[in-house]
Amino acid sequence: MMQVSPLLVTLAALTGPDDARREQALRNIDGPGEWQSLFQLAKRHRVGALLAAAASKAEGKIDGYLAARLARTRLKTHRRSIRSAETLHEIADALGHTGTWAMLLKGGAVAHDLYHEPKDRLSVDIDLLVAKEDLGCLHMFEKLGFQFADFPSLPIQIPGADFLRLAPDIALHRPSDGALVELHWRLSRNRELPNWPIEFIRQSSDTRTIGKNGPQMPVFQPVAQLVYLACHGARHSWFRLKWMGDFDRLCRSLSPAAMENACALADRSGCGRLLHSSMALAQMVCATPLPAAHQPEQVDPVVLKGMISAISDEAALGARFGIGRIAPAWRTAHGRWRLRGGSAYRRNLLRGYALDPVDFPEWIEGKQVSGPEILRGIWRKARRIRK
Repeated sequence: MMQVSPLLVTLAALTGPDDARREQALRNIDGPGEWQSLFQLAKRHRVGALLAAAASKAEGKIDGYLAARLARTRLKTHRRSIRSAETLHEIADALGHTGTWAMLLKGGAVAHDLYHEPKDRLSVDIDLLVAKEDLGCLHMFEKLGFQFADFPSLPIQIPGADFLRLAPDIALHRPSDGALVELHWRLSRNRELPNWPIEFIRQSSDTRTIGKNGPQMPVFQPVAQLVYLACHGARHSWFRLKWMGDFDRLCRSLSPAAMENACALADRSGCGRLLHSSMALAQMVCATPLPAAHQPEQVDPVVLKGMISAISDEAALGARFGIGRIAPAWRTAHGRWRLRGGSAYRRNLLRGYALDPVDFPEWIEGKQVSGPEILRGIWRKARRIRK
């Protein structure tokens, strides 16, 4: 079995919740050179602010220039978090006036519960889930100054049926302050990860106050949250430590009974293999304790190897790679293929590799796209991957 790089394990220890493990890692760091390598790795994994928080306790071991860069990174992340919180409050108020149910997803939903300093957890955008029938709320976003991020020349409108079928979300951008929102009507592009209808999602949510004096938003209950985070991370082969940090912290916070319920929910959703493989990866990278409900027999070596490739060197298809990166990219792709069985999952996976809906603005407008034009779009995506 492949091994995770020691530098990545050290970074996970420094940015994780285990105080004893963090202090041990701080003692073991070998001089300014290793700190510089950790900083570069943290930038790729988007955990720079968390590394800066740990580095603040390593006085005298970091040169002044790097210490200043870490402090700037943390300050930028905090400022971004504050702006995101203000934007979320604004959006939640507007959604409340329209009576639209919208769930907060991913980092924004877990940062305040799982992190000692929530502003250290970098969120690039705000992820919201609405029912497909409620996509009329897009016009509310237009009133708030948002436009389509990928189609700035198009007016805000409900996407056509083909776009809704192939894409799980649409990105919105506000030029005035740079705010980014991903509005989802499905949890992932591959509708099998997980295959939960909107009715089940509503039943598996609780309304929570997001942060101090923040808006009230629905978020997943912890058991469903763990399975969803596993599906999201595994779908991307866990190529960012930031996502693994969320998963690690949530695993540590759940009781044995809750972990057993999460494993049962994953099995019912056809996602048991990816959940248990993700637990095995988290144990290797973050020393996450494996719960009694963990089933080692469900850990797929091919899936785990693909995850290790991705989190170690970002070998996911779509990244730049030369001859030396073909093998890691193949391991990642092969692991994704084995995440779960079933022709529906694999058919959606191949469609996602081949077609990128944002290549076809006609689909936003509800227009038809000819077969030759679709083939040209597939060719354009293949050339992007190659470059």
